[in-house]
Amino acid sequence: PHVLDLRSLALFRVLFGVLQLYDIYERILINGKYDLAWYTSYPQNRSYIPEDMEFHDKFWLDLFLFRRGSLHDEIFFFIAYGACIIFLTVGYQKFWLLPVLNILYHAMLIKVNPGQFGSDQLSCQLLLWMCFLPLSEVWSVNALVRKRQGISRDSRYSNNQVKSVACLGFSLQIVMMYMDCFC
Repeated sequence: PHVLDLRSLALFRVLFGVLQLYDIYERILINGKYDLAWYTSYPQNRSYIPEDMEFHDKFWLDLFLFRRGSLHDEIFFFIAYGACIIFLTVGYQKFWLLPVLNILYHAMLIKVNPGQFGSDQLSCQLLLWMCFLPLSEVWSVNALVRKRQGISRDSRYSNNQVKSVACLGFSLQIVMMYMDCFC
């Protein structure tokens, strides 16, 4: 397996979180083609998708992932996503955080298919690999709480290195991104 340093993973966690927070700011607050009109069908004069092309299925997951809701629904969606990104950035990581972030990010991209870039796809793939990596072992709220409670760090990471298949997948994902740029 491939080896990564815990500090580099922590730095990646922080930089990824800051980038995602800026992305939220850009999508919501900067008037332009990526504002909330991409995510809603209401009001009809602001939406980029006509009402008759709206996805109407009854399965709750499809309604969550594909349906473009009202402006209030989408604002709540972005607030939930932003709160999860803040938790990730500061290292307050629970077992549910990264899978939830992955679902929220995919839902955001599915709703705005015409407006996504390759960086959005890369972020989705990196979020998937991040689910299997110890991102909050150092420089995080979790590490601070463990230190205050006198709980030692996991013995697998005593030399600040992580050896796992997820590290290999994470590294290869970044390499594949660069190779994709040249093809």
